[in-house]
Amino acid sequence: MAAKVIILLTVFGILAVLETGVKALECYRCNNCGDPFKSSDAIVLHCDNYCVKGKRESDGKVARTCDFYAEYGKMNDCKMADTPLGHSEVCLCTTDRCNGVGNMRMHFLPLLTFAAILVVARKMLF
Repeated sequence: MAAKVIILLTVFGILAVLETGVKALECYRCNNCGDPFKSSDAIVLHCDNYCVKGKRESDGKVARTCDFYAEYGKMNDCKMADTPLGHSEVCLCTTDRCNGVGNMRMHFLPLLTFAAILVVARKMLF
């Protein structure tokens, strides 16, 4: 019985963490939008692959869009790079509207929470 509960929790956890179904990724698009970001300054695009946030080092201008600059960035992380717009911090991410947050590094909180639930459930059932 306990093993079935653990398997069931694992399946639900995986489904909760992974994106299911086929849908377009939603990303913000704006030029010279501030940091901190106000979503009222942007429009929402439906994108194919990833969202982008770029911040030019020379003047601090921020732009948000999608499906550009993959060669300059690292997925679900930020990296300094020489882009056609100048030396910039380029951040790429793969969740809806993720380019609207200040820090775009991948958030592991849902995964860690799920792992903690599994550990507690295992200790309680065994």
